[in-house]
Amino acid sequence: MIKKDYSQEIYLKYFNTEGKLIKVTLHNHKVMEGIFVGFFHPDDTSENIFKWHFIPKTEIEKYKKAIIPEEKEGLGLMILQEEIKKVEFR
Repeated sequence: MIKKDYSQEIYLKYFNTEGKLIKVTLHNHKVMEGIFVGFFHPDDTSENIFKWHFIPKTEIEKYKKAIIPEEKEGLGLMILQEEIKKVEFR
C-alpha cells in the first residue's frame, strides 16, 4: 500500500497558477528554482504523484521556445517526490 503524501497538494496549488516559479528544497539540501511541467503516477490506481518533471529557471525560455516534443526531451530533470523536502511558491 502506498502511503498518502503531499504531492496532490503541490499539484492543486501549482497547476492553478500555471507558469509560476517555485523554489524546491531537496532532502540533500540542494535548492533549485524553476517550474514543474509534468508529473508521473506510479500506476493508474494511485492519486499520489511519484515523480515531477522540473525545468530549472535557466532553461525555461529554451523549454518554451521548443516547438515539437522531441525538442523538449532532455530539458530539465526528474525529481522524485520522496526527494522533496519543501516547495515554496513565489
